[in-house]
Amino acid sequence: MGAHITYYPCISTDIDINFIDESRVSIYNRNDQKSYLIGHAEYVILSNSNGIKSIEDLSRLTSKYTQEQIEKLIINFKNMGFINSDDEKQRKKKNF
Repeated sequence: MGAHITYYPCISTDIDINFIDESRVSIYNRNDQKSYLIGHAEYVILSNSNGIKSIEDLSRLTSKYTQEQIEKLIINFKNMGFINSDDEKQRKKKNF
């Protein structure tokens, strides 16, 4: 198993989202000025990464991905600039 995400992922405000069709979404990152194509299932995860939902919450939104796959997806989104970095507006998980 890889590293576990210890924060609530939060979508970046530095991206523009455009729907190509029912199955593809274009994401433009204003910081690196690159465009990316993602699928609808990935968009559902990204758009619900609001800084309030945990990885567990996000994994309940789709049956396409396991919790481990969603963690990897969030890490990829973060590397592409779609998710704020840990030190930007991230809320650390509380241990109850």
